[in-house]
Amino acid sequence: MTKTGLAFALLVCLPPVLGAQASAPPSVVEIRTSAQSTVDLPAAGASLVVNFSVRGRTPGEAGRSNAARATAIRRALRGLGIPEDSITTRGYSSSLRTDGYQRDTHFVASNAVLVRTSQLALIPRVIDTVLAEGATNVADLRFWARGAEEARLEAIGDATRRARQQADALARAAGGRVGRLLELSTDPPRDRDAYAFGRLSGVVVTGVGDDPTPIQAPAVTVAVSVYTRWEFVPESR
Repeated sequence: MTKTGLAFALLVCLPPVLGAQASAPPSVVEIRTSAQSTVDLPAAGASLVVNFSVRGRTPGEAGRSNAARATAIRRALRGLGIPEDSITTRGYSSSLRTDGYQRDTHFVASNAVLVRTSQLALIPRVIDTVLAEGATNVADLRFWARGAEEARLEAIGDATRRARQQADALARAAGGRVGRLLELSTDPPRDRDAYAFGRLSGVVVTGVGDDPTPIQAPAVTVAVSVYTRWEFVPESR
């Protein structure tokens, strides 16, 4: 587990004067702290997007060729042990293309398939297999972990304790102690909290070499920040 503390501050908030005859209320001194905590989880599975495009002289020809390519890729993935319900369509498009002189007209049917697996050892074979079956490229490799919500709650508790420790240290240094808790908050969960990008993120694989595509699964990091606001109580009180 990697934990990082953030900055903290001691603030004095003075209320506005209500009138010349009214006695001014005592000033309110606040302690504000924040802390971050992270939990690294082992990758439990991965997903990637397989893209392929086929051209034809007519929309029907392009569509039929695309369907044949999709069938071949799905069959090959099932042969690796990927279940059918783990191979889903991510997107499909068909468009008219022409050259720069508007003379050579053809139609392009493009397909994107999302592949998910909990067998991390299969990822290199999945990549090489779909490329051999005519995939145009493979991209958006992501890894996920189990227990991300439990890890987030653990990190929230740890960050809160660290924020309180910072408040105690700051209060002691200022000659007082921590009083009432005035505010406690954290950031909402992010979509990427349960995911980590792999070695292929931002990289498009478009060819197959003699050696299998090397893939190393990273740790999936869940990170949270906690923000607190406390009352500062001088020693005289």
